[in-house]
Amino acid sequence: MQHQTTGNVEIQNIQVQPSTVRIGDTFTVNATLVNNSQNPIDVTYSSFCGSPFYVIFDSHVIVDVKQTICAIGLRMDKVNPGEKIIRVGPDSLFAFRATESGITNATVTFYYEEKNQTGPNLSNIKKTISKSFLFTISDNITGTATDQKSSAKESIRIIPEYPITGGFGNNGTVQVFFTIEILFDNFKRTDSPLIVKIFNPKGELYKEDNIPSSNIQSDGFYKYKIYIVGNEGSDLGKYQVVVTYDNATALTSAYLSNTFP
Repeated sequence: MQHQTTGNVEIQNIQVQPSTVRIGDTFTVNATLVNNSQNPIDVTYSSFCGSPFYVIFDSHVIVDVKQTICAIGLRMDKVNPGEKIIRVGPDSLFAFRATESGITNATVTFYYEEKNQTGPNLSNIKKTISKSFLFTISDNITGTATDQKSSAKESIRIIPEYPITGGFGNNGTVQVFFTIEILFDNFKRTDSPLIVKIFNPKGELYKEDNIPSSNIQSDGFYKYKIYIVGNEGSDLGKYQVVVTYDNATALTSAYLSNTFP
C-alpha cells in the first residue's frame, strides 16, 4: 500500500463498503483526511451532491455517470490542526460498479486549500494529496477471486499540464484553460470514441466531446485542451472532468475562480 503525506496532511483508513464486493455490485469508498500540520486547511466541494475526493481505479471497476441535477451551492469544510474529517465517495453524480473479479488498485485524491503564509492578502494555495490502496472483487458464484492469468486490462490516467491559466473575460465572465495528458495503460484501439464530459458545479453537463480513437497515439497518449468560461456571479466552483474509453474511466477536476495568482 502506498502512503503519501503533504505537509503533515494525511489520508488514513481507506475502506470499501460493503466490505465484500462482487461482480455487478455498486460500492462506496470511505476515507479519513487528517490535518497534523500547524495551519488550518479548507476542503471545498458541492454541498448537495459533491464529494471532497476522487478515486481512480486501474482495472475491474467502471464509473457510471448518473443523470442527476444538483442544487446550487458550495460548502467549505475547515479542518483545524489536529482535526480530521471522514468522507464517502463517489458523490451522487456517479456510481462505482465492479465489472471483473480480482485484486484492484485504486487511488484516492483529496483537493484542499491552505492559507498563504507569506501575506494576508494573497490567494490560498491549492494542494492535492493522494493515497493508493488494494481491494478484492469476488466472483458472483464462488465468492472468491478468479485466476489472474487473464490479459492485462485497459485503464486511463490523467495528468494536468501546468501552468493552469485563468482570467477575466467580457461581460462579467471568468475563464480557465489548461491541457490534460490522457495516458492509456494496455491501450487497444477500437471503434469506440474517447469521450470527455465536463460537469459544472450544479452537476449539469457543461460540455461533451467525442474524439475518434484514431486520434489517440498508438502508445496510448492523447492531449486534450480544457477551456471553461462562466459568469462570475453564479458559475464559480469545481468542474468535474470525466474521461471514458470503452470500459475504462478516469476523473479529474478544474476550478473556475475569480481569484488568480
